[in-house]
Amino acid sequence: AESYLPVLLLMLLQYALPYVLWVCSVGYEKCKVKSQVTRRVLWRNLLYQLATLYVFVISRGLSTAWDAKLQLSAIMDRAPNDWLGSWSEEVPPVACYFISYVITRVGISLPMLLWFPLFSCSGPIYPDFAYEAANLGLVLVLGLTYSVIAPVILPVCMVYFAFAFLVYSWLFRFVYKPEFDCAGAFWHELFTGAVVGLLFGTLSLASLVGSSAGWDSNSFIALLVLAAIILIFFGCIHHYFVDSSRFVSLEDASEADAMSGDAVASMLSADYYVDPILKRASETISEQEKEEEVNDDYTDDTLDAEPSEAV
Repeated sequence: AESYLPVLLLMLLQYALPYVLWVCSVGYEKCKVKSQVTRRVLWRNLLYQLATLYVFVISRGLSTAWDAKLQLSAIMDRAPNDWLGSWSEEVPPVACYFISYVITRVGISLPMLLWFPLFSCSGPIYPDFAYEAANLGLVLVLGLTYSVIAPVILPVCMVYFAFAFLVYSWLFRFVYKPEFDCAGAFWHELFTGAVVGLLFGTLSLASLVGSSAGWDSNSFIALLVLAAIILIFFGCIHHYFVDSSRFVSLEDASEADAMSGDAVASMLSADYYVDPILKRASETISEQEKEEEVNDDYTDDTLDAEPSEAV
């Protein structure tokens, strides 16, 4: 019970954090598009999850005296091998905690999602991407970080993702209603979070190998080279694919327009992109013109009727 109590407290904090970030994004930043708000909350939630995993690397070098100069000098006085040594001392002992965390996710968090239809009061249920996608990303990062340090976490993560596949397949098929469409834009945040987790996991393994085999050993140097390759890979992917994926090329847009023909144009209004103020002004002018035409017709009918009355 003592090992699961901090896990449950952490899960409650992680459940409440997306709502706090949502309020900050809507109330303070004044973001009005739901898809943009959800992406911001998802990315900040992922950053929080990663910070909770690796904040000890900085906290061990900081004191309780909140002086910026003292904190900076304490950081600069430590050599890189000191940081990696601290990393190797802190990462392995908490492996059991995170294994318990993933097991709790399998036994409590995922089954609770199946109870959503009972608490919806027959109303629509929308997926909470900022919370649920961040949980998936966190479990993936945990598996990448502790796959070599604590291999027992791998079958636990496998069970989690297998169960999550079944649960979310049922939810998206029968329960969840689409609220908005980001056209796959969530992939940017999830991919970046997974690469950052992979990088920190490689550095964690490098720190463990360096502290045991020596900081000048071939194994430690090879792991540092692997971390550099991950950074280069992420830079290449971001340069060649991520930036271009945010836009549609003119060639693809022209091809899609040619394939659709008049089917799309028939569903759109001719004044769809007209400013609402100008649209209301043109409607007012049209109504005035119609009234003038009616008055002119009434005047002509009156003039035609006057000679007959005189006779």
